[in-house]
Amino acid sequence: PRRGTIIATEDDIEYLDGPVENYIRRTATKSRAAKFSPLAVLRAVFLPAGYPASVRPEYLRFQAYDTLQAACSYLRNILTTSAILRGAGVGEEAASPMAAALAWVLRDGFGMFGSLVFSYFAGSNFDWNCKEWRLFADVINDVGLTLDMLAPLAGRGTGFMLVAAVGACCKTICGMTAGATRASITAHFALEGNLADVSAKEGAQETAVTLVGLVAGAAVARALGESEVLAWVVFVGLTLLHVWANWHGVGALTFSWLNTQRAVLVCRHWVETGEALTPAECAARERLWRPPLLALRGPRLGVRLGDVCPTPSMLRNLT
Repeated sequence: PRRGTIIATEDDIEYLDGPVENYIRRTATKSRAAKFSPLAVLRAVFLPAGYPASVRPEYLRFQAYDTLQAACSYLRNILTTSAILRGAGVGEEAASPMAAALAWVLRDGFGMFGSLVFSYFAGSNFDWNCKEWRLFADVINDVGLTLDMLAPLAGRGTGFMLVAAVGACCKTICGMTAGATRASITAHFALEGNLADVSAKEGAQETAVTLVGLVAGAAVARALGESEVLAWVVFVGLTLLHVWANWHGVGALTFSWLNTQRAVLVCRHWVETGEALTPAECAARERLWRPPLLALRGPRLGVRLGDVCPTPSMLRNLT
């Protein structure tokens, strides 16, 4: 058998024939090398400290889908900006710079006013149904970008202004709704009081996506040239990918608190089986469209007994 001092480490047991100082020196060298390895640097930049124990289990899956949808949105913004500028007359000799600037200002102003009206009707519902409103934000963004692509086809003057203004309103609503729900989602991921760290790493991920989008956007613009048909083909493909990524990303979230829909699911399952749903099982049964529609419709006072207990056996279980 080997002789010498035995040092127990987290990974293995080492036998030392020399002084303990040599072991400490070698360990420190290995730690510094591991700390500055490419993988460790990427982990420190883009993942919260203590990952994966410091965040929820679904964190990486959600962020992967969120990064994909953000990249799709950035690339589509290049296409829609080109369409809006073309519709405003940029590049044409007969176009007036002042008219184009006025159209841009009115478009942005209409969008801001629309977001204020929307926040009045739906602002108090974001916390309890943040999954559903997050998906709504991305879908309404798709609507706004599509209207931007359609704006040049509406002609000059009032038609272009109206379509572009509605598109700007949709995108402003998206920004307000996504910002409001992001706070709840970030707080959900932070398990160890590391809300600021999780938020900072999300910002770093968005910055990286933007940098990649700059390069990819330049390549896409160069490849498309002035072809409107190719621009529409790329736009539709990116929109479909954007919706798919958002659906799976939002569906990955598993909240541990109850809102109206989750409370109904838990109570119904308990009445039918006598067992409680886990958060993951409840998340798999959620419908992502119904809560926003119910919030806009308003509360209902009173309900029929048949809606609560559709079968005699369920009625007997309540007695």
